[in-house]
Amino acid sequence: MRLLSILSSLMVWAVLCGSPSISMSQTFPDHDTNTLNDFADLLTADQEAQIITDLDEIRTRTGVEFTIVTLNASEPYVGDLSIDDYSEALFNHWGVGDAAENNGLMLLIFRDDRALWYEMGAGYDAGWKPVLWDIIDNHILPEFRNGDFNAGIVAAVSATNELVITPNHGGAPAPVAPENTETSNRDGDQSGGYFLYYLGAFFAAIAGLIAWLSGANRRKYNKMTCPECKKQGMDYQKNTLSAATKTSKGEAEEVISCRHCDHVLRSIVVLPILTTASSSSGSSTSGGGFGGGTGGGGGGGAGGNW
Repeated sequence: MRLLSILSSLMVWAVLCGSPSISMSQTFPDHDTNTLNDFADLLTADQEAQIITDLDEIRTRTGVEFTIVTLNASEPYVGDLSIDDYSEALFNHWGVGDAAENNGLMLLIFRDDRALWYEMGAGYDAGWKPVLWDIIDNHILPEFRNGDFNAGIVAAVSATNELVITPNHGGAPAPVAPENTETSNRDGDQSGGYFLYYLGAFFAAIAGLIAWLSGANRRKYNKMTCPECKKQGMDYQKNTLSAATKTSKGEAEEVISCRHCDHVLRSIVVLPILTTASSSSGSSTSGGGFGGGTGGGGGGGAGGNW
């Protein structure tokens, strides 16, 4: 019983250390437009112009603010947040999407980290999350792995418009999420209780768990070694259980799963109270401002690495 008590205390401590509500300061870039902000210079001027035209057309036709952001690297922007938590924070800081509909979308790309994250407005149901995984896996990552950022971003705009924005705007219901979680195919086997799982995996995985939850190391899950099969390559995802608001914290389940076996590690984290950009944020309005929307929809967004 003493061992169980110690184990429980350590797990609580690890989760608290990884909570995005206990974080060092983050840096938010000032947006130049509400469509495309290519801070990493992945695109030529002509390519940028065409993508902005496509995003403007989507907004004119549907009212949906779909914005794409590229950054050189996660540092110095994210502080000790994970990329997905930072994406939600930037989304809320800029206020992407209509404040009433909360239908905004943001695709955030970190060039040097070889990582991307889709953040969805709070108005999207969790059923849209598997659609984003499909867009990432089948439309964006193949192009990025070939070194063609323009083709990947163009494919992202086209597929997101066709598979998410247009049907959602037309009133189509969200696809039915798979049983247990929206991305159960990525979660692996879910049998057994959480506590028994942690007990069985503790001595093999506690070091990796703490590293994952400790800010910068959490963003390196792509290089993590599975404690079960010893192969390298893990997937990270976050499923929002209760969305944070401007007056109360939310809660999310974070899942790290092996790409090669059924090993799955779960934790519950607190989502910080939403904040909006202050008047001193200095965001440029040369391309128009955002509508004041909030993120955290779609079951917590979706991401990938190339």
